[in-house]
Amino acid sequence: MKNKKRKIWFEHTDASNPVPVHFEPASNHLPSWYKNLENYIGESPTISDGMVQNSTVKRCAPFYDALTFGYMAILHTDISIKYVSTDDGNKELIYNWAIGPAPMKIRDYSEKRSIALDESLVPAECVWLWRWQINTEVGSSVLITHPFNRFDLPFWTTSGVMDTDSGFTVKAESALPFFLKEGFSGIIPAGTPIAQIIPFERHEYTSEVRDLPEVIKYRRVQKWAKYYTNGYRRVHRKPKRFK
Repeated sequence: MKNKKRKIWFEHTDASNPVPVHFEPASNHLPSWYKNLENYIGESPTISDGMVQNSTVKRCAPFYDALTFGYMAILHTDISIKYVSTDDGNKELIYNWAIGPAPMKIRDYSEKRSIALDESLVPAECVWLWRWQINTEVGSSVLITHPFNRFDLPFWTTSGVMDTDSGFTVKAESALPFFLKEGFSGIIPAGTPIAQIIPFERHEYTSEVRDLPEVIKYRRVQKWAKYYTNGYRRVHRKPKRFK
């Protein structure tokens, strides 16, 4: 029996400041560095001790699934950002955008009211401004987070879980905090994924620790380890589809 398809809605909330639809399947936004990776270091697989030794991360199905899971919120305009020194010895973020409405703003940062940062991030709390509301079917929520495995982006978006099945609606724009990476100065181009949206169904979970008999372990391992390559993909991986 096929799994029932679930629905997620992206609803515009600010008619006075319309922006293009900027939620797209994450699979549409594979980064160029991933696309340019070869499957192996060298022209072909190098096999030793029953395993391929020269695979790259492009051969890792869980890594790929994380990159392409759910939806991406996409920046609708170029943003130019500079972090400059002021006459009083402090630093200031200067930013503007190619076309409105405003895609971001800056709030006062304080560790007492916000997240603790390390030296890799600029201590100024920026926020992405959304004019969209996310809604899901009853019993489901969304994880909103920095795009998975995207350390190449010049910012870090904070994470949050929202219960999006209750009809909660923002007045016009909602704000998602992010922090710029120290040393970045330049343009964040339109089309850049700024957050990943992962819908999930809520269930109550309990945890326990249990022993794994060697004979069961052997049977489980043998199912996939008998293949030089793609054992996990062939035996265990399930399709994930977001449209």
